[in-house]
Amino acid sequence: MLFGIIPLFFWLAAVLGIIALIMGVVGARRAKQRIATNGRMSVVGAVLGGLAIVLAIVGLVIVSNAFDDLERDLDDAVEPTPTASPSPGVEEPPPTEDATEEPIVEEALAFGDASSYPDGLEVAVSSPTPYTPSDTAAGHSPGNETVTVEVTVVNGTDERQDLGLVVVDAKDASGRTAEPVFDTGIEGLQGTLLPGDESVATYAFDLPPDAADELTIEVTPDFDHDSALWNGPTS
Repeated sequence: MLFGIIPLFFWLAAVLGIIALIMGVVGARRAKQRIATNGRMSVVGAVLGGLAIVLAIVGLVIVSNAFDDLERDLDDAVEPTPTASPSPGVEEPPPTEDATEEPIVEEALAFGDASSYPDGLEVAVSSPTPYTPSDTAAGHSPGNETVTVEVTVVNGTDERQDLGLVVVDAKDASGRTAEPVFDTGIEGLQGTLLPGDESVATYAFDLPPDAADELTIEVTPDFDHDSALWNGPTS
C-alpha cells in the first residue's frame, strides 16, 4: 500500500495489492476451515491489498492527466494558437487613442495659429520679434541675435492646468537647439490655469547670425498632451 501513495509507482502498488488481496482471501478461507491460525492477519492483508489497488487506480489517473497536460503544453509551444483573422471584405476598426495624447494638427503650424487638443486645451505661439537683451541677461552671446515669442495657453478643459509643466524649446534655421535667454521681464508660464482662463508668457531665444532667419518652436503642455510645432521666419 505504501507504493500506492506515490503516483509514479501505481503499477507496483497494483501488482502487490492484487497479490496481497488474493493471499489474504486465501488465508482467511484456510483459517475459516481451521487449516490455518492466521485469520486476523489474512483479513488485514486482504484489506491492505484492496487499499493498495484503490491507490494504484488513483495514481494511474494522476499520471495520465499529467502526461495529457504535458502533451498539450508541448503542442502549444510548437504550434501556437493562431489569432482570429478578420473576415474577407471587413476592415478592422482603427485603434482608439486617448483624446488628450495628440493635437488635431500634427504638422508644424504657422506662427499665430493655435494648436487645439480634443479635450479643449489650446496653445498658440506668436511671430518672433527682435529683442535686445540687457547687460544682466543670461544665455545671450555677443554677436548673436535674440528674438522673443509669446506663448498663449487657453484652458478649455474641465480641469486645472499646471503651467509649471509647460516646456518651450526652440531650434534655429540649421536645426540646432537655440539657447534660451533669461532677462528682466521675460518669465515663462507659471502657476495654475483654471478652466475657462488663459495665460500668456514671453520666451526669448539666442540665434547665431548664420541661422537667425528661421525659428522652430516646440511646446509641450504637460505629460498628457503631445508637443506641437510652430515654424516660420524671424522677420
